[in-house]
Amino acid sequence: MVKKQAGPFAKKSLGQHFLIDKGVVASAIDLAQVGADDLVVEIGPGRGILTEALLDNAAAVVAIELDPRMISYLKATFRDPRLTLVARDVLQVDWAEILPQDKSAKVVANLPYYITSPIIQRLLEDKEFFSTMVLMVQREVAQRIAAVPGSRAYGVLSVAVQYHAQVELGPIIGPEAFAPPPDVHSALIKLIPRAQPPVETPEEILFRVVRSAFRQRRKTILNSLLASNLLESESKGEQRERLEKIIISTGLDPTQRAETISIPQYGALAEGMLPYLRQEFLPKR
Repeated sequence: MVKKQAGPFAKKSLGQHFLIDKGVVASAIDLAQVGADDLVVEIGPGRGILTEALLDNAAAVVAIELDPRMISYLKATFRDPRLTLVARDVLQVDWAEILPQDKSAKVVANLPYYITSPIIQRLLEDKEFFSTMVLMVQREVAQRIAAVPGSRAYGVLSVAVQYHAQVELGPIIGPEAFAPPPDVHSALIKLIPRAQPPVETPEEILFRVVRSAFRQRRKTILNSLLASNLLESESKGEQRERLEKIIISTGLDPTQRAETISIPQYGALAEGMLPYLRQEFLPKR
């Protein structure tokens, strides 16, 4: 049961832009394929327009909300035993405490843009709890997450998210879908967590190489990796020669730039560099 009443105003300090467009709500639910048996986690429910639709379509909803004003409002508005309100910072939530161990949940959320990346990182770190994530984020962030090698948007964020999940870019959403309207366009993005990463390379080593490659993205891959001084006890001349051989051996061209290299290619590159890495860069045993 939903009891309608005026909701609290948006707080700029919390990055609140309340979704008001029911068409966008329907798009998010369709993209997540929310069904009658699903348990759905909502992050930042605000005034509850998405919460209401999720309760109409799912078996149960767990809503994570930091703002105590919103918790009070949602408690007064929704008298549905299938809704669980968790008054906590989503970055501090222990999912094992609030979600069942025998069933994966879906996440459908309009994320605060100022902490989008930390929330996505946290969700992917705990991806075993989730089968699907549909997130409203800033358009440019969504495009970077979904970017493919060879595009200008492709970077560390693209690799980091696609390493953990399959990515589908959803519709672009205009500022008028929110109150107050943000200064940017938004987009829905769908993440399907991977059971296994796309490469077998140790994650720490892979991302050491990826971050080094993109640190100076205008440089060639050879010069970017050389500038990071990753190899053990060799002069710059020896490192250049070693790196050039490794890059060529993986089928890459030393003159390529970081944004042209796929995750499997980064995996092969990291594997080739692994025997020669400085000790401090090796995984701790």
